[in-house]
Amino acid sequence: MSASTCHLPGYTDLTATSPFVVSLPACHTIIPFCFCGTQVLLVCLTIGSVGLWCLQYANGFWQLTAVAGSAALVNGCVNPIIDSAAMHTLTTNAVPLSDYGRFRVFGGIGWGITAAAIGPMLDRWGVLVLFYSFAALSGLFLAVLLAFPLRTDGSKPEAAASGAPATKRSSHRLGFRGFIRHLLGQPGVLLFLVLLTIMGVCKAVIDVFLFLHLQQDLHASHLLLGVSLAVTTIGEIPFFFYSGPILRRFGTLTIVCGALIAYACRLVGYGFIRNPWWVLPLELLHGLTFALSWSSVASFAAKIAPPGYGSTTMGVISAFFWGLGFSLGGIGGGLVHQSFGAERLFQGSAALAALAGVAGGVNYYLCVHQRIQERIGYIQLPEEEVTKVKAPTSVIE
Repeated sequence: MSASTCHLPGYTDLTATSPFVVSLPACHTIIPFCFCGTQVLLVCLTIGSVGLWCLQYANGFWQLTAVAGSAALVNGCVNPIIDSAAMHTLTTNAVPLSDYGRFRVFGGIGWGITAAAIGPMLDRWGVLVLFYSFAALSGLFLAVLLAFPLRTDGSKPEAAASGAPATKRSSHRLGFRGFIRHLLGQPGVLLFLVLLTIMGVCKAVIDVFLFLHLQQDLHASHLLLGVSLAVTTIGEIPFFFYSGPILRRFGTLTIVCGALIAYACRLVGYGFIRNPWWVLPLELLHGLTFALSWSSVASFAAKIAPPGYGSTTMGVISAFFWGLGFSLGGIGGGLVHQSFGAERLFQGSAALAALAGVAGGVNYYLCVHQRIQERIGYIQLPEEEVTKVKAPTSVIE
């Protein structure tokens, strides 16, 4: 696949997702555990940007897989570290962690503006404009990162920053096994990870196969694709901004189960539309399926993390969503798409999301909720959050 014949959409259903099977779980889990801070971001962003630039010169499935997998391996730690730095900044400035969405919303706005601009640019200059735009924006981000270095819990212990009392068990002596035991020993975490993985499956099905369906089956234009991403961003903004009060009212696991039901609604709609423009109202549900749910996920990760392990915890949680779930959705979805078509893929994924949302909610309220009440106080919260939590269900729901 040379630069002159680059044709990414539809190249193969599995090409876009197969690199993530090994690379994303590994990098999300291992890299944040070993390193953190501005330096690793600079290195990974530089190497990853070069790798993604080389995608246009890849020739064939295996070359594309190797290049994309290598880029994903080094880029995978970026988002967990940035999310951890955001949580650390909120904590040190006495801002409730549940208000993370009010700051994350600006990332959604930037994404929507770029997506709306890329559609007409693709129609005018072709797919290579993606690589030049990515290179320019990566350079701008690196410059901002140099001007405003990030501070994570690795550069300054969370316990000291939040004013929480020191625990007998030092965070720097946990080790990886101790860290995993700490996470899984908390009520609701295992259920949360299972539901998060299924959410990743659903997001992969939408991200990888929706545009293929719109272009190949419904003959949508690049303009419509760009507009749909802009509408997706519009749906994000209110849910990001008001995620704090919603999270404090309903709790994390309730929101995750609700997001799965919203995924089911989106996917059912994709399977039945015949006019591609009807995708636009369905995209407004992205506010529920991603903006609100990811705000609760990031806040949840910060609350259950041992002191000094914020980036690692965010990395592990991201591995279940972006790594395991996204890979299963991409590869499994590719097989279903090739055998039965996009409509059956969307309908089957909708059934999976609905079943997981209902089963997860029932399991939580029958089993996990009681364990949380019995073990309230086990989960360490920043001091300002503890004063605001009056009911045990607000801690980990």
